[in-house]
Amino acid sequence: MAIISEEEIIYSQDENNSGNNTAPKAELVTPVPKAEPIIPNETAPRAEIVIPKTFPKAIPNLEYTENNEEKSKAILEYANFVYSQKQWSIANAYYLKFIEISPNDTSTPLAAYRLAETYLKQKNTEDAKRAYLKIVEKFSKTEYFGPANYRLGSLAYSNENYKEAVTFFNTAKKSLEKNNVKLSATYYHARSLTEIDNTSQAMLVFEELSKIEQDNPYREAAILTLARTFADQNEEEKSISSFKKLLEISEREDIQAEALVKLGLMSNSLGNINEAKKYFSSALSLKEGNEWKPDAQFHLIKIHYQEKNYQDVIDTYSSGAFSMSDEVRPKMLLMVGNAFRQM
Repeated sequence: MAIISEEEIIYSQDENNSGNNTAPKAELVTPVPKAEPIIPNETAPRAEIVIPKTFPKAIPNLEYTENNEEKSKAILEYANFVYSQKQWSIANAYYLKFIEISPNDTSTPLAAYRLAETYLKQKNTEDAKRAYLKIVEKFSKTEYFGPANYRLGSLAYSNENYKEAVTFFNTAKKSLEKNNVKLSATYYHARSLTEIDNTSQAMLVFEELSKIEQDNPYREAAILTLARTFADQNEEEKSISSFKKLLEISEREDIQAEALVKLGLMSNSLGNINEAKKYFSSALSLKEGNEWKPDAQFHLIKIHYQEKNYQDVIDTYSSGAFSMSDEVRPKMLLMVGNAFRQM
């Protein structure tokens, strides 16, 4: 069997390579594996206002009092009590009664928000949406305005109505007081912008989110999204910077593996061969992130082969057996086979 020359192997993988000593082109293994974005466990985000639970006596017999203030107070106390016991349908009825009797009471915004929550707890999303919208319209100066917008954004996002979700999450992030919910609203605002293909605005929001370092569970997701998007837009320097930042903060090896491989590919394409080799080697040394190791192994072998470091080709090949496409594996085996013959 004839030995295939080094020039033929290089040319077969890089059609634009003329066989000279230029840096090897970054070539992705097909199909390209993806590390999943980091998202909260729930499909739709949730906002919850913590209100002290009350445990009043059983509701009095209201037939014996004509005092509306006393009557409404008793109704609200009982509604709050059954709400704290998660008796949603009963709480719903008494919140409705309270709002009917006392539409202008100082506690009406609380009752209106909890009324909306009882609908949501019973999976009655249409009535829940109407109830949250009433809060947005009537109680915009209260602490329930932000959470109501957040809930409306969540409902819109769950129904894939991303344009509507953009509006509600944007309002929510500006008016919410609780930091964790504000951050969640900011993240889903950016995600919703992405879904309606407003990438430029989404990137600005992700950048805003990525700069918040303290108590920010969405920072890693924001930086990962920035890094991927910059790479897709061929802004390699920005993508490299974002992936490097991701390596500094991420403890997930699947995310680290993606960052290392993509840093290797971009460094390789920019002619930074030594850096590329370090990134690919680091990816292969991880315990997890196996979906990215075929890329790392193939491109590291390719670089070693072009540098005529045949022992390194063999050592890299021997480091592990990873699943590759039918298009890429033969190319790798040709390089490895020729490396053995050169030894």
